[in-house]
Amino acid sequence: MQFKHPEILWALLLLIIPILIHLFQLRKFKKTAFTNVVMLQKVFSESRKSNTLKKWLLLLCRLAILSCIILAFAQPFTANFLALKEKETVIYIDDSFSMEATNDGVPLLQKAIQEVLQHADRDEEISLFTNYLTYQNSKLSSLTNRLLNIKASAKQLNKEQIQLKANSLFTKSTTTEKQFIVISDFQEVINWNNTPIPGISTFLVPLKPTIQNNASIDSVYIEDKGNPNRYTLAFTGIPEGEQLPLSIYQNDTLISKLAAVGTSELKTNVTVDLPDKKELNAHAVLADNLLPYDNHFYFSKDATSKIKVMGISDGSDGFLKRIYTEDTFSFIGFTASDLNYSLIDEQHTIVLNNLKNIPSNLITSLTSFYKNGGSLVVIPPVKMPTEQYNKLLLPLEGISFTENILNTQKISNIQFKHPLYKNVFEKEVRNFDFPRVDSYYNLSSTTGTALAFDNGKPFLQVVDRLYVFTASLDEQNSNFTNAPLIVPTFFNIGFFSFPNQQLYFTVGENSNLAVNQANGNSIIKLSKGVNEIIPLQQSFAKYSLLNFKDAPERDGIYTLLIDKAPSGSISFNYNRTESALKYSATETYTNFKVIDSIENLFTALKAANNSTAYWKWFVIFALLFLLLEVGIQKFLS
Repeated sequence: MQFKHPEILWALLLLIIPILIHLFQLRKFKKTAFTNVVMLQKVFSESRKSNTLKKWLLLLCRLAILSCIILAFAQPFTANFLALKEKETVIYIDDSFSMEATNDGVPLLQKAIQEVLQHADRDEEISLFTNYLTYQNSKLSSLTNRLLNIKASAKQLNKEQIQLKANSLFTKSTTTEKQFIVISDFQEVINWNNTPIPGISTFLVPLKPTIQNNASIDSVYIEDKGNPNRYTLAFTGIPEGEQLPLSIYQNDTLISKLAAVGTSELKTNVTVDLPDKKELNAHAVLADNLLPYDNHFYFSKDATSKIKVMGISDGSDGFLKRIYTEDTFSFIGFTASDLNYSLIDEQHTIVLNNLKNIPSNLITSLTSFYKNGGSLVVIPPVKMPTEQYNKLLLPLEGISFTENILNTQKISNIQFKHPLYKNVFEKEVRNFDFPRVDSYYNLSSTTGTALAFDNGKPFLQVVDRLYVFTASLDEQNSNFTNAPLIVPTFFNIGFFSFPNQQLYFTVGENSNLAVNQANGNSIIKLSKGVNEIIPLQQSFAKYSLLNFKDAPERDGIYTLLIDKAPSGSISFNYNRTESALKYSATETYTNFKVIDSIENLFTALKAANNSTAYWKWFVIFALLFLLLEVGIQKFLS
């Protein structure tokens, strides 16, 4: 048994006072003459015994009354160890798009918020966060309206991010009991696992929708570059044989209506020819009732400028012409002898291909071009004038060629996470027919290697906007120009020099768009309705580079404004990673307390925190002893 106010127990020491008074009470007797002495001695003896018993009983009753009153004020109780500790509670509510799926007709997010407000202690101070919002050390009673207004968002936190956020909301105290409640559908994209969170009691409440088959528009692309008005829409999650209506709008006007039919693989494509327009702002709508966010898809086609690429070659530049086609690029080729220097500053990418001599005036022009934001590709000849090449490269990024190595090597090491190859391969390839070189040059630095030989030496080194090959691509030295790998390599080099208009961008991804402007001081904004946002931007001599990682946060078609003047449209769509409703097996997580419902969770927490109080019983005992004392006084003579 424990006491809320143990200091009051010191009052029990006062019980010694009535005991002492009783034990040392002095009585004086006066002698009186009487004739029948024997009878009086007997009466006196019996009266003395009765009186002593009565006094002892009264003393015990009064001691019991005082003891019960003192114990009642000390408030005795019993409880387990955890109930006695001070507690910190942090609640995470997943508000990602997948929480819009319904259970018994109610969206999981709405259900989670309502049940937390209904079953949690509204006057307890807690911390609560979602993927976007954070409320620290607040009472639920003060958060009710704000929580009820939470809407599903595109942002999704993984386990590591959730854990870091929770740790930041807990104090550093080692004496408090830290309770972390995670309410989510635990999709696989969260990457939740059975690794415990040290020092924190973590409770998982997995919520699942009634229906777990979701149809979505996955992507839109132009498959046939020769037919730019024919679009392919890719769908996932449509059951085999089921038809879902699909509508396509140009602005608010319906321009096409068709159906998407499911296959056994739950993946299907629909091809549609849309009107030939200079500008297309299309909005596709799929009739599916599970997750609303992935039933809409926006895409735009704008009359944008092409990426300008110049090749300066000694020998054939046929492989460059095959890659830099007119649909995306504007390619122009020269030899060193007939080069038009006035066109250099207009380019976005310049490729030095197999030059056996680099004049000083060309080095000066290329240095100025690179410093003004251009991309430079250097492909050496088999026999290279090393001094001339190093005179160009050293001032740019501190790179220089060293010795020539006559040794055949395969180009087998691909940095799959490098920006050039990040989205090129579906998975890392090991059984590839790798191209080879018969000779190559060593570099003074290996920083930024994108492609390497068997021996680990760099074949393609990338530093900022400088792309340096260490071997000649001449057919007598290498078969790289005939290998499939050359296409994504050079295409992305050109594309990254001036990221052009795409059909759409993905909200939250680190994507870029280059915008031509008259001067570097222009104010560039994105507008949608009455809302305007300013994305991150970096100004170069010839263009501004917009970055969309942090803005916009919502999908839709945005108008590009340059100094308040409309300059085309840009479409944004939400990431589709949550469309596939695949969930983690939370029932196997033995290092966490997995609870099947929010109601049961808070019921269990309240039961664990409850204590049994006994002060009422001591008040009752005090009254009983008081009645007993009255009875003794009245009936015991």
